[in-house]
Amino acid sequence: MPGPADAVQAQLAKLRTKYSLALPEKIAAIEAAVAPLFAGPWEESVCSTAYRQVHSLAGSSGTYGFPEISSVARAAEATLKQCLDARRLLPKSEVDVLMAKLREMAADAASRSSP
Repeated sequence: MPGPADAVQAQLAKLRTKYSLALPEKIAAIEAAVAPLFAGPWEESVCSTAYRQVHSLAGSSGTYGFPEISSVARAAEATLKQCLDARRLLPKSEVDVLMAKLREMAADAASRSSP
């Protein structure tokens, strides 16, 4: 007979599925926040916004059971932190590689959760 723990696990599974389906949108929002960094002169507020978004992804993806996404997001977070600390951009290729990995991983997670 299912007990309260089973109900909690079922609810957690629903939340994880909902989160995984939202991952591609979360990554797209991060990419939109990162893009202006390379479109003009360096701006602290733009970099700070991108940093906060990727920081949030790193934490939430780990919480929801996506440690690989969290790991790549942590690397992107560290890269953006270096940008903030140095008050300048690092090579675009570093950010592009991390964003591509996140995009691929998010699409994979979402496709595995699709009905």
